[in-house]
Amino acid sequence: AFSANEAGNEYVNITLRNSEITNTNALANTTGECVYLGCTNDTCRIRDSIIDHNYCHDTLSSVGGSRAGFQVKSGSYNVIIRNNVCYKVVGPCIVVYDDYNRGRNLIDGNLAISAGTADLGIQCTSGATITNNIVINASASIYNNAINGSISATGIQSCGTFAISNNVFINAAANNFYPAAGSPLINKGANPFYQALYDYNGMSRSLATPTVGAYEYSTTNNPGCATTNNFKCGSSTAGVSQYSLIS
Repeated sequence: AFSANEAGNEYVNITLRNSEITNTNALANTTGECVYLGCTNDTCRIRDSIIDHNYCHDTLSSVGGSRAGFQVKSGSYNVIIRNNVCYKVVGPCIVVYDDYNRGRNLIDGNLAISAGTADLGIQCTSGATITNNIVINASASIYNNAINGSISATGIQSCGTFAISNNVFINAAANNFYPAAGSPLINKGANPFYQALYDYNGMSRSLATPTVGAYEYSTTNNPGCATTNNFKCGSSTAGVSQYSLIS
């Protein structure tokens, strides 16, 4: 649907925002990515760009390839992928390959519902910072040191995959993953070198004792938007917080 991948080119300062992309296999049998940026083996790349607040959905008829929602190929760098939504996508919602140490890519505040139905919700290799994303109903959730859901009240391990349970959310069955009052997630997050300044709602995070997960706990009810299979916040014109690249 949207691509920047002609060999020999370097794409700079591109912003793709507030776009709805669907049924990418309608005209011909394709791998069906909603957004495809850069080239295999660094034969072209994208840098210093923003993919923000887009809605990719209903691409299940795609064939071959990764069939991802948003894909950034190797060698691309300083790309922000934030506040996007994927729904009914065969491949991962987001795939980001190696930045070759040129500048970290940021995957922040995205929502994947039934994305990665035959694959992963989010997949990356190296050179990416992944914060505040929610993955629901994927074959696997996040590949590369995933935090996927049992934690203890004393904190979490630094890497690996584990289950989250014991009513730590308001209503997980209804896709409301905001921490319940008294949740063991609250104030139990790490304070890493690359601290996430904002949460999934764009609210400021505690720099000393952040909440574990996509949301920073601040009130008894989720102060942000409901989790739905549509544009984040339900509108393609919704405002989004401004995030700086993490270098």
